[in-house]
Amino acid sequence: MALVNYTARNFGLRIQREATFGTAIALSSNGMSTIPIESFTKTDGDVAHDDLMLTDTDRIKDTGDLYTNTINSNSSIPFSTLYRREYASYLLGAIFQTASPGNTGTNPYVHTWTLHPTQPDFSANAGWFYSVVWDDPITAQDHLLKSCILSQFSIKGNPTGKGKAALVTMDGTFWSPFSRAVEQTFSGTPSTPSTNFLNSSLFSVTIAGGSALPVRSFSIDFTCNPFKIPTGGAAATIGWNIPFHSAKLKMELYWNADLAGYWSGLQAGTGYAIVLGNGVATSSYESFACTMNGRPIGEPPADSGGNAVMQLEYELVGSGATAPISLVTTDAITGL
Repeated sequence: MALVNYTARNFGLRIQREATFGTAIALSSNGMSTIPIESFTKTDGDVAHDDLMLTDTDRIKDTGDLYTNTINSNSSIPFSTLYRREYASYLLGAIFQTASPGNTGTNPYVHTWTLHPTQPDFSANAGWFYSVVWDDPITAQDHLLKSCILSQFSIKGNPTGKGKAALVTMDGTFWSPFSRAVEQTFSGTPSTPSTNFLNSSLFSVTIAGGSALPVRSFSIDFTCNPFKIPTGGAAATIGWNIPFHSAKLKMELYWNADLAGYWSGLQAGTGYAIVLGNGVATSSYESFACTMNGRPIGEPPADSGGNAVMQLEYELVGSGATAPISLVTTDAITGL
C-alpha cells in the first residue's frame, strides 16, 4: 500500500500555446512553461454519468443501466500562483484573446493588453489557446487539457502584507471544451520561472489624473463565460463561444481629503478614468499599469482594522473606440 502523501508543491502546471485549435502539444515537448502553483482544485468538468434503468431488475443496477457522455463534456483546472512577470503574459493572452499584445522595446519587452470588441475565430486558429499539462508527482498520472483558455483570471495585491503576503498573486481557471486525457506521462523539459515577482506595496491609484492615492488592497477580476456549441459530426468537431467579457477593479482605499473630493461624482456614477499601477518605468521588469474606463461604485468610508477606508469598485464599461481596459506589463518573452 502506497502511504506517501503529497502537497500542492509536488504538483505543477505546464502550458504552451497551440498552433492548431483542437491539436494538443506533444507531451515530449521541451517548450512548455512552468506555472508553480500555491493551491489547486482538480476538477473533471461536466462529464455526464447517468442512470438509464434499461434492464428489468428491482434488485441492483446493472452495467447496462449506466451511461457516460464525454462528447458534450468540458474540463477545467482552477489554480493560484504568485505573479511571475515572465508568465503573466501567457495568462493574460488566455483571458484577453487579443490579436497581438504588442512587443516593443528591448529586453524587458513591453506588452499592452486591450480587450477587443469581437472574439477571435477559433476555427481559423485565431486567438490564444493552450495545451495545459497537470503534472502529477505519481508516475503516469498526468492530465492533458487541450485548447484551453482562461474562463476566469484575477490579479490581486495586499500592500499592507508582510513578506510574501505583500507579493502580487494571480489565480484563474483553465477551461477546455474537450474532455481531459488522463493517465498521461509528461516527458519534456519545461522552463522554470525566475523570482521576478511584483511587490504590491509599490502600488497606488490615480483618479481622473489626480494625486496618487495609497491602496490598502486591490483585485482585477476578468470573466469571459465560455460555452461549447456541438456542431455535429466527429466528437472533436466542436465550436465554442465567448459571449461576453466582464472585468471589475475592486479596491480598498484609505479615506483622505483627495479621495473625498471624488465622493459626489462616485455617488452619481461619474465615469472617471482610473489608473492602478506601481509607477515603475517600462524599462524595468517591475513595470505594471492597469488603465480602466468604467462605472464606479463607491461605498461610504468605514472602519477596517482601525483605518478609515472606502470600498471602490469599477465595473468595465466600453467607451466608443476607446479601449475599456488595458494592462501594460514587461517581461523577457519574445515569442508572443
